[in-house]
Amino acid sequence: MNRKYVFLDVDGTLVDFDGWLPPSAEEALLAAQKNGHRLILCTGRQKSQIYPWLLEKIPFDGVISSSGANVEYGGKRVAQHFFSKERLTGLLQVFRGGNIPFCLQTAERLYAEPWCAQGIFSYFRENDVDPDQMVSLFGDLTPVECADTLANVEKVVYYNAGADVAQMRRKVGAGYQIAGYSFGNLGPVNGEVSLGTVNKAKGMETCLKYCGADVRDSIAVGDGANDMDMIVFAGIGIAMGNAAPELKKAADRVTDPIDQDGLQKAFLAVGLI
Repeated sequence: MNRKYVFLDVDGTLVDFDGWLPPSAEEALLAAQKNGHRLILCTGRQKSQIYPWLLEKIPFDGVISSSGANVEYGGKRVAQHFFSKERLTGLLQVFRGGNIPFCLQTAERLYAEPWCAQGIFSYFRENDVDPDQMVSLFGDLTPVECADTLANVEKVVYYNAGADVAQMRRKVGAGYQIAGYSFGNLGPVNGEVSLGTVNKAKGMETCLKYCGADVRDSIAVGDGANDMDMIVFAGIGIAMGNAAPELKKAADRVTDPIDQDGLQKAFLAVGLI
């Protein structure tokens, strides 16, 4: 078998929403790497939000973070995309005007204006989100009085907008991409905003080009709404058994859920192990 480049979502794919990595998944990842295949994280999380213990357990060959805004391979940064001041200010004006709390991802930190942090935490508590999950997502949250001043924003996440993703796309206008929020099951009123030219598939394309690899030798595995473009782009797109229904329809294959050895079964099915 040719060397394959395997792009892997984190939450709901590698680990569950309590941060548990199934032993069978760890075994499959290490076996695939031993067989000469390359493993690349492809996550909506910013680089600093990725579980340190996961990076220690598995020596990933590359990391695509903030839904494609930051691409690293072999320890080198290959590409990084930031919101321009104009794009950022225009987006935040929409959120402030609708009293929609938001946070901003950079590679190093997660930022929020104080009123946004208060609104986000209140919303999560109202939805009975476990405190440990909140720490996983917001443990490094840094306050900023005026988010427009940030120069290195890779992605913006909003919460409790009172509108679904389609409605929010109309509100923010052209030049942005919005995907449904990828952590947990908090409904369609939460979303992730990237630049119009940035998504997980573009990150994959950049990584493959850097490696001199063909898209036909790529495999993507995911579960959430923000995995759609990478599942469609990959040579083989695999949806977890716990994936969103629309992702399962778009995928080439559907494996079992994460807690039923889904990742290991997917790797076996496509011959990685």
